Amino acid sequence: MRRDIKRLKGITTQTLLTLTVLTAAKGINNFMGHQESWYNLPMKKVIERADHVFGKNPYWIREEDGVKMYGPFVICAGKSSRYGEVIDTSLGKGLILDTGDFVKENPDMIDIATAW
Repeated sequence: MRRDIKRLKGITTQTLLTLTVLTAAKGINNFMGHQESWYNLPMKKVIERADHVFGKNPYWIREEDGVKMYGPFVICAGKSSRYGEVIDTSLGKGLILDTGDFVKENPDMIDIATAW
């Protein structure tokens, strides 16, 4: 245990945050009790439905990391019953606006929309 603490003393906060963030290379990330993965598909229908439900919000791609955003939220896919739920992700506050077949095998998994 003490050896682990000594190793952590040399690690910066930025490095720790980087280790817990979903990346294209990582593919899967465990974060706050759920698994995250990423996907890159056209968002036209997702945004149209979201605009119908929530009113118009800007759809944009975050320049620094290529994450697809709806207003201030990271666009996420999850179980359809969670549509519109705001969640914590390793890349910021997410909003579930989409779903996918992946929830059949892992209903707690979150897919994060990216331009990767």
